[in-house]
Amino acid sequence: MRDGSAMAVVHPQSPVLDRVRRLFDGPARPLPTWRRTASWVGPVATIVAVIILGFLASHGVSIPDPTPILVITVVAGALVGGLRPGLVAAAIALADCLFFFMGQPYASQPGNALRVILLAGFIPTVATLVGAARDRFIVDRTELIQRRTFDRDLDAYANALVREPIESLFSAIVDRIPTLIPGDLVALTLADPRDSRHFVRAVHGADASLVGVEIVPGVGVAGAAIVTRDVVVAERLQPNAGTAPDAAPGSTVLGAPVIIDGRVIATITVGRTTNVHPFTPAEREQMARLAGATALVLKNVELRTELAESALRDPLTGLYNRSYLDAALDQLLALRRRMKPDDRAALAVIMFDVDGFRRFNEEHGRATGDRVLQAVGTILRQRFRTSDTMARIGGDGFIVVLEGADRVIAARAASDVRDMVRKLTLTTARGEPVKVTVSAGATSFDDADPGAQAVIRTVEAALDTARFSGRDTIVSV
Repeated sequence: MRDGSAMAVVHPQSPVLDRVRRLFDGPARPLPTWRRTASWVGPVATIVAVIILGFLASHGVSIPDPTPILVITVVAGALVGGLRPGLVAAAIALADCLFFFMGQPYASQPGNALRVILLAGFIPTVATLVGAARDRFIVDRTELIQRRTFDRDLDAYANALVREPIESLFSAIVDRIPTLIPGDLVALTLADPRDSRHFVRAVHGADASLVGVEIVPGVGVAGAAIVTRDVVVAERLQPNAGTAPDAAPGSTVLGAPVIIDGRVIATITVGRTTNVHPFTPAEREQMARLAGATALVLKNVELRTELAESALRDPLTGLYNRSYLDAALDQLLALRRRMKPDDRAALAVIMFDVDGFRRFNEEHGRATGDRVLQAVGTILRQRFRTSDTMARIGGDGFIVVLEGADRVIAARAASDVRDMVRKLTLTTARGEPVKVTVSAGATSFDDADPGAQAVIRTVEAALDTARFSGRDTIVSV
C-alpha cells in the first residue's frame, strides 16, 4: 500500500504510560448509552444527598457529620461510573463537607482545621482508588472479551483460508482482514521467490491499479515492516505528490511483516482514511498475531503448491513426467488450433534415449544409472529455455517440446545435447570411469495431423531410426 509517507515511524509504547493515559483519557471510541448514563449516577446522587442534608438542617434536624453519607455516595458513584465521575462526586461532597465544618459550631472547635485537611485528602483519595480499580477491572474485562473474540475470529480466518482455492486466496485474505482489524484499506504484498522483490498482490478498498506495484524496502509502512521485521504504524499521514488516493491527509496505517523460515515473504497493511482513530496497542498486538496466522496460511499454500508440482515431476531428474507432458501438449495444440494458420509459430519435438541403458544398469548398478539420468536432466535444463517443456518418459527416455523452433533448429539442439553428454565424466561406485551417449529423434509439428499422439508417434519413429542406425545418432523427419 502506498501510504504517502517517505518513511514510516515505529512509535514506541510504554505499557505503564499507556495504562495511565487510558485511565485518565478514557476510551477512544464513544461510550454506549448505558455507560454514559451510569457516569452521571455518582454526581447526581451526591447532589441529591447534599440537598437532602441541607433541607434537613434547615428544618432543625441535627446532623452531626455528613461525611459518612457523602462518602457512601462518592464510593457508589465511583463504582458505577468510574474514576472521572467519582472525582466529580468527590469534589461536590468535599465542597459540602468543607462548607459544613467551616461553619458554626465546628469552626471554633480545636483541631477542626486538621479535620478539614484530612477530609480534603480522604474523599478524593477514596474516589481515586475506587474509581481507578473499577476502570481497571472494566478495561481488563473488555480486553479479555476482545481477546477471546479475536482468537475465535482468527481461527475462523485461518480455517476458511486453508480451504480457499489458490487462485482466489490473496483476494480472500485482504477481504477478510477488516473483519479482524477495522480499516477501509487493506493491501497484501508478496516477495518474488526469485529475487525477493516485494509487489502488491491484492488490495481491498483501494484502486486495483495498485496491484503489481513494487514496494521498496524502507519506503512507506510496508517497506518499513520489511526492514524492521516488526509491526509498524504511521499516523496522520500527509501524501506526497504522485502518491495513491489511499494516502488521504490524516489517515493512519498499520503494517506487519509475514515471516516464514526467517524470511519476510509478505506484508499486510491496514489503513483508516474515514472514521480515523489511532490503532490501539491491542490492535497492534492483534496485527502481529494476524501476520503469524497468515504466515501459516501461506506456508500451507506453499506446501500445497509443492505437492501439486511434485505430482507432475519426475523425482529423480526434476523434469516433468509423462502425465504433465500429455496435458501440456494437449493444451498447446488446442490453443494452436484456435489460431489462424498464419499466426501459428513453428513447433518441434525432440526425443532422447540413453544408449544401451538397460545393459549399463546391469554392468554398473542402478545407482550409477540414476546418476546418468540426473546428469542428462541437468544438461537438458542447461541447453533449453525455461519456456520449453522438458519431461522424462519411461526409464531412459526424455522429450523436449520447443515452441518457435522448426525441425532444423531442433536437430541442431539435439546435436548440442549429444555433444554435452559425450563430455560427461562419470564414475561407478568403485571409481571406474564410464562413458555415456544418447540418440535422438527430432520432428516438427504437422498441421495435417494435429493430435498430440501423432506428434509422439512421429518423433518415436525418428528415434527408432536413430537406434537402428547405431549409437550416438540423431535423426530428424
